[in-house]
Amino acid sequence: MLMPWFLLPLPCVAEVVLAQRVDDTFVGTWKLNVVTYKNSLGSTWKTRTIEVKKTSSGYHVSMNGVHGDGSPLRFTFNANSDGLDYPVSQTAGTLYLDAIVLTHGNNGPKEIIFKKYRELVETNEITFSSDGQQMTLSTIGVADGKLFTSSSTYEKR
Repeated sequence: MLMPWFLLPLPCVAEVVLAQRVDDTFVGTWKLNVVTYKNSLGSTWKTRTIEVKKTSSGYHVSMNGVHGDGSPLRFTFNANSDGLDYPVSQTAGTLYLDAIVLTHGNNGPKEIIFKKYRELVETNEITFSSDGQQMTLSTIGVADGKLFTSSSTYEKR
C-alpha cells in the first residue's frame, strides 16, 4: 500500500523539498561579471549572458555574448545531464563546438563539456555559491592549438 506524501516522516518530506530546490539552481538567467573573467590567452568578453530553462528532457540553454573585439557569439542547446553528447545550434560567431555534454552534480549540472568533431575542446567545471546566486565556471581547453584556462563568475538575474 502506498503512503500519502503528507504521512511521510518529516525528514523525508524535507529531503524531497531540498532536492527540488537544489536541482533548480542552474535554472535562470546568468550574467557574466566581466571584471571576474580571467583567461590565460588574454581574451576578454564585453558581455555574456546564459539563459537556462528546465524542460521535460533536461535543460534548454541559450548563450549570447560579445567578445572583447566586438564579435558576437550565440548558441543554444537542449541537453540532459546524463553524460551523453547533444548537438549545439550556433547562430552567430565562429563555430568552435558542435556538441555538448552535461554531467550531473548536486546543484544541477556539474560539468559542461564542449566538443567539436567528437574531440574535447573545453571542460567547464560548475560551482554555485551557497545561496545559489553566483555560478563560477572554471575552464580548461584548447583554442587555436594552445592550451588555456579561464575562470568566470556569473550572477543570477
